[in-house]
Amino acid sequence: MERLEYLKIEYKHITEVNRRSPFPLVDTEYVEMVKQEIINVMEKINYDNETIHACKHCKSLYIKVDDDGNDICHRCGSINEIVEYKDIFEYKDKCNK
Repeated sequence: MERLEYLKIEYKHITEVNRRSPFPLVDTEYVEMVKQEIINVMEKINYDNETIHACKHCKSLYIKVDDDGNDICHRCGSINEIVEYKDIFEYKDKCNK
């Protein structure tokens, strides 16, 4: 499991535990430390190098995955018709012409 994903799950769990109890069960300093670590990890991610998924028809980046694992374009409604680009720069080169 990726570090960022683990930290988000941990943060969600400990905040939920503290919210449901009459007094904080998890130390609030620990909660803030996990929150700060999430911010630190997110700042280090270079999103320019992430793969991009776009709709094959309308070139929209607004793609969501439903419960069955289908990729749905929320702009034109096409299902499972996506194109994967190496990074945002490849997408901009091929789609903004």
